[in-house]
Amino acid sequence: MLVLDGIARLGASLGVTDAASFDRMLSSQELHETLRERMIGLPQVNALILYGIDGHVVNTTRSWPAPAVNVADTDYFKSIMGDAAADLLITPPFQYKTDGQWTVFMIRKSRGADGNAAGLLVAAIELRYFEDFYRSVSVGN
Repeated sequence: MLVLDGIARLGASLGVTDAASFDRMLSSQELHETLRERMIGLPQVNALILYGIDGHVVNTTRSWPAPAVNVADTDYFKSIMGDAAADLLITPPFQYKTDGQWTVFMIRKSRGADGNAAGLLVAAIELRYFEDFYRSVSVGN
C-alpha cells in the first residue's frame, strides 16, 4: 500500500536506522499529525499504527498520546516478526477491539540500516468500506 511506503520513506528521511531510532523519531505528536494528514483521501483506512519491535504502539492516528498497548502476543505480530525474510503481511479479517469493525491489517516491516526489523507500519482497512462501495455500484438485485 502506497501510504505505508510513504511512511517508510518519511522515517528514513527523519533518520530511522534501527529499532531505537524508529521508536524515538516516530513517536512525536508532529508525526501523529502527519500520519493523520496521510489518511486524507483514503476513506478505507480506519487507522495508521506504528509498532515497535517489541509490540508496543509507537504512534497511531487513533489517539494522542499513543496508548500503552502491546500486540506482541497477536498472531499477526508473531507471524511477521517471526519470519526474518517477511516484509509484508495482510491479516485475515478480524473484529477490531476498539470499535468492533471488521478489519484487515496491511503490515509493512520497516528495516534498519543493517537490514533487521526496526518496527512495523500498519494500515487498518475497514471491510465496511468495500461492502458499501460495491453495494453502491451494484447493478440491481
